[in-house]
Amino acid sequence: LALMGAALAGLWWLAGRPGLLIRANTFFGVMGLLLVAFLGARVFADQLRARSQLGNSVLARRLSQPIPLKSHPKSEPLPDIYIVILDEYANSNVLRERFGFDNRAFEDSLRRLGFSIPTLVRSNYAQTRLSLPSLLNFSYLTDLERELDPRQTDPTLPNHLVENNRTVSFLKSRGYRFVFFPSQWWISTERNRHADFQFSAWKGFHLGRAATRSDLRRAFVTRTPLALLHGDHHDADYVKRVLGRLAQLPSDSAPTFALAHILSPHKPYVFDAHCRPLAKRPERRWGQGREKDYLEQVQCLNHLLLGTVTKLVQGPTSDPIILLVGDHGTNSLGYNSAASAEAVSPEQARERFGTFGALRLPGGSNAGIPDSVTLVNLIPIILNSYFDSALPLSPDSLYMSLDQTPYLFARVDPAALSPRQ
Repeated sequence: LALMGAALAGLWWLAGRPGLLIRANTFFGVMGLLLVAFLGARVFADQLRARSQLGNSVLARRLSQPIPLKSHPKSEPLPDIYIVILDEYANSNVLRERFGFDNRAFEDSLRRLGFSIPTLVRSNYAQTRLSLPSLLNFSYLTDLERELDPRQTDPTLPNHLVENNRTVSFLKSRGYRFVFFPSQWWISTERNRHADFQFSAWKGFHLGRAATRSDLRRAFVTRTPLALLHGDHHDADYVKRVLGRLAQLPSDSAPTFALAHILSPHKPYVFDAHCRPLAKRPERRWGQGREKDYLEQVQCLNHLLLGTVTKLVQGPTSDPIILLVGDHGTNSLGYNSAASAEAVSPEQARERFGTFGALRLPGGSNAGIPDSVTLVNLIPIILNSYFDSALPLSPDSLYMSLDQTPYLFARVDPAALSPRQ
């Protein structure tokens, strides 16, 4: 109120001095133009730097090389392959230890459908921008620390590795049709130019739905009066439409590789445990009720996923390969508030690295799935088991970094993350 009063007083004072008002108007106009020019130059320079880093990236060139095969490709019918990435879906250990939640009913239902669920699944990185390219390229990304300024946060190179990943390249070379289910608002998975078909949840233009289609739009809308357009039911509807359309893919005759990134159970929390859209989005913090909001979304997602994978498994085509996987665990202990990656505690790292994973291979091939695995090795297990590729499994290494310094890695000893007795 004091600032508003001072501003009004200043305007009243200027109104009685036309000459000064004209000079002030000219000054602020010129300063505005200079500011726009300066910011435009910064954006242009950042784009040039990102393109240069991408063009000079040894990592990007290495990951563009063909995958080695041990023998000639097999000629039997190719199974459909579905990879569903579930953002911030924690594994059973984290759900039990941090939230007192028992996820065995869901996991047992998956096992009855032919899934194998390792006792321990961990992400190799703490952030989506790193976990996704590492998973889809079955490679570590520690070279980014040399190729990029560790102080920068530009996602151009990791995003390039997500879109131009080795999994898509290999499967398309084997005759697969690539069906892409983009995330609703995460920039790294908003589109894929290699897709033969890209899912679109809605037809036509709707201002409220359009406001949900990027993180920038969502941030702008929720901080302005436009928040009235931002109904939470759009988020809930998008998740249901993705999983509903995914379940219909077996009706296609061509061998299909489907990749979906679903921003759930990550916030915003838009479902209750029975999948009823919430009338108002909860914004509670960890330790103040957010645990309940997260768990209700997990329970709803479990129900929706079971419906989808049941239809996939019982569909008219051959036994499908299905991978359900989280990109990382939760952050109720606030790992990202640490002073540095090295300062993240073992308890914080254990929670963040503990992610969900369930894998179904055709023909009872699940026996080759290890009981402890990290995300970097899941797709090599699939390709080696069925396509006779010659991909060596990587050591199950863990690399911590923080949001403000994503490319400054601290290696974490997995043995240090064992729960205290």
